[in-house]
Amino acid sequence: MEAQLNGIRLAWDEAGTPGATPAIIFVHGFPLSRASWRPQLAALADATATTVIFMGKRTFGELAGIAFQIKDDIFDYQEKGIIGKPTGNDIKEKKITLPLLYLLNHSTRGERLRILRLIKRKNTNSDAVRELVDLVVEKGGVEYATQQMNHFREKAIHALMEFPQNEARTSLIALMNYITERKK
Repeated sequence: MEAQLNGIRLAWDEAGTPGATPAIIFVHGFPLSRASWRPQLAALADATATTVIFMGKRTFGELAGIAFQIKDDIFDYQEKGIIGKPTGNDIKEKKITLPLLYLLNHSTRGERLRILRLIKRKNTNSDAVRELVDLVVEKGGVEYATQQMNHFREKAIHALMEFPQNEARTSLIALMNYITERKK
């Protein structure tokens, strides 16, 4: 089955009693395709006497994964010790994540060159890393990343609305809220 919702192509296979609750929803992605799961659909539906749904990789799972990654990027700009991950760790590893990318895109050419030099040459210097972390926060990189994370959360939740209201859908919505509201 396929549907198009707000520019998102939803694809899924379903077996069992239509509308039966609770439904079992499997969300998967790379490297497997929906076709690899089709043989198990009927057996699972028969064994559980419910609806079994396998969602394709370009739907909920992908959107949830993006929101999860952005949240992880945001953690890099939290105070040290809050989550157990050292502040500025991505900068130390020369990773340009969404908050830092926002800073680069909203800097003058001269500022951008200086920032990139700090990342490339001073990434192990704690003062330089602290300066970059502070700059990202001050210039709105964390705020922008938070907005984008919430945007992907809303798209993921919207993608679930195609499915019947049941415990599985409610659980996936709760998962999306946990992903974006988690403290570590």
